[in-house]
Amino acid sequence: MIRYLVVNFGCGNGPLLRAVDLALAVRERLTAVQPDVTYRILVPHVYGDRLPRLLREDFSAELEKDPGLFVLDAALGKLLDALLYDGRDFTITLERLARRYPEIQRAVDAHLAERIAGITLDGVSVTVAPDELFLSVSRNPNVRMGRIRSFYTSIGYLERILRQSLDESQFRRYDADLLAAAADNARTAEDGQDIYFQPEPSVFSWIPDGAPFRPEERRTPPLFHPPAPVTEGELAPGVYVLVSGIPHLGRLYRHVAAQGWRLYVNQEIPEIPNAVRLHPKYVAHPAIQSVVARAAWNTIWLANLSRKPLACPEFLEDDFPEIYYNNRTVEALELGAIWRQGADPAEAIASAQRLQPAIDARYAALRERFGTLDGIGYAASQIADAVLA
Repeated sequence: MIRYLVVNFGCGNGPLLRAVDLALAVRERLTAVQPDVTYRILVPHVYGDRLPRLLREDFSAELEKDPGLFVLDAALGKLLDALLYDGRDFTITLERLARRYPEIQRAVDAHLAERIAGITLDGVSVTVAPDELFLSVSRNPNVRMGRIRSFYTSIGYLERILRQSLDESQFRRYDADLLAAAADNARTAEDGQDIYFQPEPSVFSWIPDGAPFRPEERRTPPLFHPPAPVTEGELAPGVYVLVSGIPHLGRLYRHVAAQGWRLYVNQEIPEIPNAVRLHPKYVAHPAIQSVVARAAWNTIWLANLSRKPLACPEFLEDDFPEIYYNNRTVEALELGAIWRQGADPAEAIASAQRLQPAIDARYAALRERFGTLDGIGYAASQIADAVLA
C-alpha cells in the first residue's frame, strides 16, 4: 500500500524545506508502526529547477534509500505559485491574496479530488489516486489541501500578520480593504486543521501577553532541526551571508562585500562576487564568526543555536510584512541586532555579539520547558499520535 503525505508551504526556501522536514519526521514515525505501508511525499513543484536541487542537497541520504520518495506535482505547484510572494513588491501579492484566493482554493480542491500526474526526481512518471492522499503538513500555507486531514505549522498566522498590519503606520500605503479581504481569505485557508503548531520564539513574540490566536493552538520549540556541529573543511574565518531572494537587498549585500571580510553565501549573487558558496549548515562551523541575513525564522534560529552573532537588515517597505514583525521580535527579545541603512554592519555584528549569553539562557529555558529544541520532532510525534489514535 502506498500513501502520500502532501506538503503545503508559503514563499521561500525555508518553508518548503521545513515542510518536507516535518513530512519526513511524520513518515518515520508512521513507518515504525506500519512497516507494510509505503509513505511517499507529494511536493507542489514551484521554483523551477531550484526545487529539485534543494531536495537533492538537503535530503540526499533519504533519496539514496528511496529514489521515489518525492513525487513532484507541477499542476499543484502552479496553483500555489499564484499566491506566493515573489520577493519584489508585496502590493502584487496582497492583491492576489485578496482577489484570487477563492478561485485558487477551488482549483486546489478540484485538483486533489482527481488522479494526479506526478514525477519523481529521477524522472519516473507516477499517478496518484485521490484515496492515496493520506494527510497534509504545512509551513506558512496560503491554501488548504482539499479535504484531506491537515496539520498546520507556521511562524505566525498569515491572518494575524495581515490584520495586525491594518493598525500599523508602516503599512498605511496598502489599501485597507485589500488587507482586510486578504486577512479574511487567510482565515479561510488556515481553518479546518487538526492541530495548529506555533513555535517559540516567532513573529509576534514581541507582544508581551503571548495569548494563543486560536484555541486549538499548541506551542512548540523552534520548528526546525537544531544545527549539528560542522567541522569538516578548512575554512578561513569569515562572515556568512544568507542571501534572500528579495531584489531590494542588493545594495545592502554590496555594502557587506565592501567590508573586506571573507564571505560565505548560500547562493552566488553578483553583488558579492568573491564569496564562497556553502550550504547553510556551515553556519555552525567554527570558522563562521557571524551571520548577516534578512530576519526569517529559520535563519534566526540557526544563528542563535549555532551561537553566531546575527545582524538583520532593517525592514524595506516592499518586503513581506512578516519581516517587519520578525525584526521587532529580534529587537525586543535581543536575538540579534538590526542593521540600519547607512550604518556600519560591523557595529551591528559587535552589538549582536554582546547578546549571546542572554540568547543562550533563553534557549536553555525553552529546552527545559519542552524537553527538546527540535520542534520538528516535537510536532511530528504529536501528529503521528493523532493519526494513529
